[in-house]
Amino acid sequence: MVRAGSGIKQATILVCLLALAACTAIYRNHGYVPRDEDLAKVVVGESTTETVARDVGQPSSTGLLTGGAWYYVGSRFRHFAGRAPREIDRQVVAISFDDKG
Repeated sequence: MVRAGSGIKQATILVCLLALAACTAIYRNHGYVPRDEDLAKVVVGESTTETVARDVGQPSSTGLLTGGAWYYVGSRFRHFAGRAPREIDRQVVAISFDDKG
């Protein structure tokens, strides 16, 4: 035997659970920051652009100064309900090269 109010109660619980799930924050990562193990392979005065590209990867962007620099940028964004995404963390790794690379 099913009670008449039982279906309404279940529907109310389902709607409440869906509303709570819709208000859950979602986190997304953008960009690339090398792992510490990969960065440990970079040796000051010895590593070249070729070895850094092989060991660490290609940069997110590069500098225009003499010798140049490579920048690896990673960001974490929080998306919540109808609000605009908000950056909650940013990491930047810069590797500089001399005129010889």
